[in-house]
Amino acid sequence: MPENRPLAYLRLFFEDFIVEEITVDNKIIRVNEIGNNNYKKEEKEKTLYAHLIKMGLTTNAAAEKVVQELGFAGTIGYAGLKDDKAITAQLIAMRKDRLSIEEIEKIKMQNIILTNFYFGKNNIRPGYLQGNLFTIIVRTKDRVNEEELAIKLENIKIGRASCRERV
Repeated sequence: MPENRPLAYLRLFFEDFIVEEITVDNKIIRVNEIGNNNYKKEEKEKTLYAHLIKMGLTTNAAAEKVVQELGFAGTIGYAGLKDDKAITAQLIAMRKDRLSIEEIEKIKMQNIILTNFYFGKNNIRPGYLQGNLFTIIVRTKDRVNEEELAIKLENIKIGRASCRERV
């Protein structure tokens, strides 16, 4: 590497890498939106949806932990796999659960929050999302030239746009 570049750290802490899911219907599942629950259930709605916020776990490990902690016998659906060295938020779906939302809210799980519950009809399958939003913090002890950084970031943005045009 050129000597004039500062030494930097990626993912030094979990909060340095945040992944938030964009659902198929273009809603963003945010790591900081907790407690907006809609308990009303209609007879034909058999799926309980929740926002899964996790830290330090893969999506598969978090789903297994939820199944174990809730004593859940059904399946948990999710659209994509999220990083374990991050704080992430994504939509999950639980079919045919025996626990009420009130009972689920009382169960505390290490590194996992289930919140923003609501009922619906369908499960979630892999790929059932628009994409992800990433917040990445790069840490360095050296001062960074902000003007130079802004130019480089703009060049990256322009390069991404031209790549999309060619696809």
